[in-house]
Amino acid sequence: DWCWDTPAAFMRLLEQFVNSSPEEAAAASALSREWVTSRFEMKSVARRVADLIQGQSKAEFYDGMLEHFVQQRDNSRQVAQGEWLCQYIHPFTRMLEVGCAIGRQCELAKRAGAVRVVGVDLSRAAIFHAITSAQQQGLELEYGLVPEKADLPPGPYDLVVLFDTLEHVSPQEWFPLLQRVTAVLEPGGTLLVAFPYTSQVHDSGFQVEEYVVYPKIIRQMLQSLGFEVAMSPFGEGAEEFRMEAGKRCRGMPNEG
Repeated sequence: DWCWDTPAAFMRLLEQFVNSSPEEAAAASALSREWVTSRFEMKSVARRVADLIQGQSKAEFYDGMLEHFVQQRDNSRQVAQGEWLCQYIHPFTRMLEVGCAIGRQCELAKRAGAVRVVGVDLSRAAIFHAITSAQQQGLELEYGLVPEKADLPPGPYDLVVLFDTLEHVSPQEWFPLLQRVTAVLEPGGTLLVAFPYTSQVHDSGFQVEEYVVYPKIIRQMLQSLGFEVAMSPFGEGAEEFRMEAGKRCRGMPNEG
């Protein structure tokens, strides 16, 4: 499995792949070669390596991705996720998006009628862009800069959204993050999760994915936290995996 937990592990993987001779490459798994080459365009790999060598923080790295976020704001992936999100919005919805980037889905939720919408991200540039956009459109949205491992804005929320976020979080931090989400989600509330599932890319552009997310692991974590989970691949070629997790109400048994 092509997964790494540290910059050093990433560099070892990259060095092994790049330095492979034609003979070694031919002997390697064709599936693995296709997976790596399609998942990481050379320009994104080169940018990632340069950032790691320079010791740039993750927040600074994503500050530098602002132009990419703006360009990809309305691609098919974002639009499809927004349509899915709107199915869960009603006039009394209190929503939190973790990893909101420039705020596209937050704006959409507010227009759809949510009474309160909060978005958080670790990128200062993305949050500033989101605040500016909301002000220009006269939308009452709450945005905040939240570093990794920090507590989330106090709830409770009826709906929490994690769209294209987990692949940027170290696997060791998946469960602590989901615990923090659980703490602010109203009993009976809903958590929506979406993350890349295959290497197929259409008009969405390249994805800067730091980690591979395993659906079964996330499902098990959510179930251990008291969620009832429905999950399925989505999209042409199942390039995305979606999970709808309902937090059990107080007093309900944690089955299975």
